[in-house]
Amino acid sequence: MKALRSGSRLFGYGFAALGPIGSAGAQFVLSLQVLHVLDPAVFGTFAFLLLLSQLSLSVSSALLVAPFPVAVAADGVDRRSMLACFHSANLVYSALVLVVFWIIGTALGLGTGVALIFGAYAALMALRWFGRAYNYFHGWQGRTIRSDLLYGLLLLGAVWIMQATGTASLLAATLGLLAAAAISTLVLGRDFLLCQATRLSLHALGTYRAIWRNHSRWSLAGVATTELTANAHAYVVTLLIGPLAFAPLAASALLIRPINLAANALRDFERPRLARILANQGTEPAVGALRAFSAVLFSVWTGCAVLAAAIAVYAPGAIFPPEYARGELLLGASLWFGVTLLRNLRTPSSVLLQAAGQFRPLASASSVSCGVSIAAVAGLTFLLGPVWSIAGVALGEMVFAAMVSRQFRRWRQTRRTDASTPATAGQADVEMT
Repeated sequence: MKALRSGSRLFGYGFAALGPIGSAGAQFVLSLQVLHVLDPAVFGTFAFLLLLSQLSLSVSSALLVAPFPVAVAADGVDRRSMLACFHSANLVYSALVLVVFWIIGTALGLGTGVALIFGAYAALMALRWFGRAYNYFHGWQGRTIRSDLLYGLLLLGAVWIMQATGTASLLAATLGLLAAAAISTLVLGRDFLLCQATRLSLHALGTYRAIWRNHSRWSLAGVATTELTANAHAYVVTLLIGPLAFAPLAASALLIRPINLAANALRDFERPRLARILANQGTEPAVGALRAFSAVLFSVWTGCAVLAAAIAVYAPGAIFPPEYARGELLLGASLWFGVTLLRNLRTPSSVLLQAAGQFRPLASASSVSCGVSIAAVAGLTFLLGPVWSIAGVALGEMVFAAMVSRQFRRWRQTRRTDASTPATAGQADVEMT
C-alpha cells in the first residue's frame, strides 16, 4: 500500500511537471532559434527581458500565489470576499506589469511597438500564473496542466512557422510569445475568467492590507532578495557593461532553463498540498512528503546535466552559433549547473516553510545571501570577467541553502515542542488523578 501511494505521488509529480517541462522546452527552442538569428546585443536584450518576465512571475507568487492558499483556507474568513480580493489584486498587478515592461523595453531600445507587445505578453503570463494557483487550490489540476501544455505547443508552432517561412525575428518571436500566453490563458476555466472579468472591487481590494501585513510583505522581501541572489549577474553585467556582455551568460543559461521552470511549477503544485497536510495531518507527514519532491527535482537536474554534456561533446554547434566563444560558454554552463544543484538543495524546505506561513525567516535568509551574491558577483565581474560572475551567484546560493536549512530545523523543533506540550500536560493530569 505504501509503495502504491508513493507511485501515485510520483505519477502526480510527473503529470504536474509535464506541462511546465513542455513549456520550458518550447521556450528553449524559441530562445535557441533567436540566438542564431539575432545580433548578440539584441539577443542579450531579449534574454534580459525574458529574465525580467520570470521575475514578474516570482513577484506574483510572493504577492498572490504563496499567500492565496493560506489566506483563503484560514478559519473564520469570508471566502467569497477573500477570492474577490485576490482576483482584484491580480488584475491590478497584471496591468502594472504591462506598463513597466513597456517602459523598460523602450528604454533598452526595442522600439515602442515591440516593447508594448512584450509588455502584453508579460501581463498575460502574470494573469495566467495566478490562474494556475487558483485551479490548483480548488483541485482542478487538469486545467492548469492543459494550459501549460497548450502554451508549449503554441510556442512550438510559432517556432515552426518562423523556421518554415524564414521570418524569425525579434518581432515574430515576441508575437509568438503573446499569442501562446493569450490562448493558453483561455483554458484555465470559465469560472476563473469570469471572476477576473467581473470581480474588480476596490472595496474587496482593501482586504489585501491584512494579507500584505501578515504574509506578502515578507514573501516579497524574500523574492526580491532571492532574485538578487539568483540573478545579480544579469543586473550587474547588463546595467554596468551592457546587453552584449550579458549575451554569453544568457546563452549558457539556456541549458538550465528546463530545470528552473520545472522547479517553479513543482513549487506551485506542492505549496497548497503541503499547506493542506500541515492543517490536517501535522508537521511530520508534511516533512515526509518532501522526499518525493526532492527526488523529482534531482531527477530533472540529472537529466538536463546528461543532455547538456552530450550536446557539448557531440553537437556543440547545434546550440551555440560561432559568434560565441566555446570555452566561455562551457565554463558558464558548468557554473550554472552548480548553481541549480545548490538551489535544489534548499527548494523543498523553502516551500514547506512558505506553506506554513514562515515568510519572515525566509526573507531574513535571502537578505543575507543577497548581500553575499551582489558583492561576489561585482568583485568577480571586474576581477575575472562577466562569465565568472556566475560563481558569485553560486556563493550566494550556498549561503542561502545553509541558512534555510537552519531555519527549517528551528521551525521543525518548535512545532515538535508545541505539539508535545498539551499531551504532556494531559498526561500529568491523568497521573495526578
